[in-house]
Amino acid sequence: HQENLDLIDHLLNRIGYTVECLSRGTEALDHIEKFNASIGLVVTDWRMPEVNGLEICQFASRLGLPTIVVSAYACPGDRAQALHSGAVEHIVKPFIPQDFGHIAKRYFDQDLSEITDQSLLHEL
Repeated sequence: HQENLDLIDHLLNRIGYTVECLSRGTEALDHIEKFNASIGLVVTDWRMPEVNGLEICQFASRLGLPTIVVSAYACPGDRAQALHSGAVEHIVKPFIPQDFGHIAKRYFDQDLSEITDQSLLHEL
């Protein structure tokens, strides 16, 4: 788990973004609630202690924050479940670092409030 945090932190820092890594779901919810105005993108693992990534995704989505759900599981329906929870992307681990960077960059600083159709939001 820490290796994934370190990799994502490194990738996003390398393309110019400030990253706050939190390893527990409750910490993430508190951080999102407190700092949502300054957050450009939420990246969460599907499986986290205390609160899972889909719950984080739902919370962030209600605040208008784009969220990428990362998961080691690629079961049928997982992508649809993540998107239904408000994710803009579902990425299966292991992923190609450059691909992750391109996907994340696409959603940073994007004004998603102009998009009212949820299906369009998922197709960005």
